[in-house]
Amino acid sequence: MHALRERKKRNFLTTLMLSQGVPMLAHGDELGRTQAGNNNVYAQDNELSWIDWDDAREHGVLTEFTARLTALRAAHPVSAGSVSSRADPSTARASTTSPGYAPTAST
Repeated sequence: MHALRERKKRNFLTTLMLSQGVPMLAHGDELGRTQAGNNNVYAQDNELSWIDWDDAREHGVLTEFTARLTALRAAHPVSAGSVSSRADPSTARASTTSPGYAPTAST
């Protein structure tokens, strides 16, 4: 079960770091810190928001994996235009050959 959980952590980090857009990695994610399921601990000054640095040293494998993913992402940047060209929806017009095309007074 422990191996499955560790693999899931690596899978989610990989999905995050190789997706388009800005990866939102919170401090402690690279350590497998869960905040006990609480997604907003910023207003709490207790164990939920603290990082146990002694415990963090035990997560060196996940931290190194995260560092390698970050380096991979930096080495292979992807701009939005390089994946696909997206037309501005406010200026897009239907083609006269498009299925469902119906001429209007403005066409």
